[in-house]
Formats: sequence, C-alpha cells, structure tokens
Amino acid sequence: MGRDQKILTRVRGDRSGCRRWLGPLGVGLGLPGRSEADWERQRENSFTSEDQMDHVRRVKRAYEEELMDKANVVGVGIGLRQREGEPTDEPVIVVSVTRKVSSSMLDPDDTIPQELEGVGVDVRPIGEPRALETSARGHDG
Repeated sequence: MGRDQKILTRVRGDRSGCRRWLGPLGVGLGLPGRSEADWERQRENSFTSEDQMDHVRRVKRAYEEELMDKANVVGVGIGLRQREGEPTDEPVIVVSVTRKVSSSMLDPDDTIPQELEGVGVDVRPIGEPRALETSARGHDG
C-alpha cells in the first residue's frame, strides 16, 4: 500500500458496477504520510472483528446507490473515521463529496445521514475527481 491507505470504493460515472482501489491520487480518499508498517500496526491493534467488518460491507452495499444519487457525492467507500485529521480504529462508510455544504442549504433528500444501521458515516470533501492522462509510450497504434 505504500504511503497511502487504499479504500474500496465506487466512483461516480462508473455505472459498470466495477470496484476500484483508489488512494489520494485517484480521488483523494487516502491518508498521506503514513508508512505501510504504520498501517499494519494499526490493523494489528484494531479491535474491529471480522463480523463487524462484514456488517459494514453489507451496509455499504445496501446504501451505496442511494448515497451516490445525492448532491455533491462522487464516491462511497469504507475506511477509518478521521478525528482532527487522524484515523481512529472505527470502520465507517466514507462518503466523498466535491465540497461540504451546510445541511440547511441542501434539499432534505440530499442530506447524508451520520449513521446507517449502526455504522458511522464520514463525509470527506475531495473536490472534483478527474481522470489522469495515460502515456501512449510503449503501446502500438
């Protein structure tokens, strides 16, 4: 994983149902500045059970389409809650938005809940995602 946490997510515009591993260079969901060893230590010290992670995955799948249809939402994934920029041990559904907007300025249907079926929801502003250009070097045609 290198310096960045990778999060399983689905990106707006990808309606094929594909799942992609994206970090901060993809859509800004990772946490830079942490080594692979730091992530491994945190994973080993985590009190998260496999049953709890299965529940988080089921809830994400159940609400992913609904969340993706809300204003400003560009991605839905699973990650660790962040408090003051630092990850905690709490697994949450990460909802990536272009920008945070006060709930008073949103249509009630576009408000993102703080929790879904007992799983916390962490809203993270990432800006507008954009595809990276690929080089044509080494390819025929």
